Amino acid sequence: MISNAAPGEVSEIIAGHRALAVLRILIGEDCHGSSNDGALADVLDAFGLGCARATLRQCLSHLEHSGLLTLATVDSIVVVRLTRNGAEVAEGKATAEGVRPFVAGGPY
Repeated sequence: MISNAAPGEVSEIIAGHRALAVLRILIGEDCHGSSNDGALADVLDAFGLGCARATLRQCLSHLEHSGLLTLATVDSIVVVRLTRNGAEVAEGKATAEGVRPFVAGGPY
């Protein structure tokens, strides 16, 4: 455990990284601005940011509420689409609460 971190601070830091990673995944050339929650979960696992599906859906809901992406449910699959504002945050042209700021050369 990190001794100088408040109890909720570590989870908030990880949540911010996860939110940025989602936006960066969506803006990538493999996704062309859209994906689904299952594919995002697999990529987040590969980045070391894996989480329960409910936690991922909370993250996606926060990003939708912030105007950074849109969500549509098809059967039990959540389809995720990046908005223009989300692209700006992913590229570091804007910032958003709860999303780690993009840093060129960063991990995502």
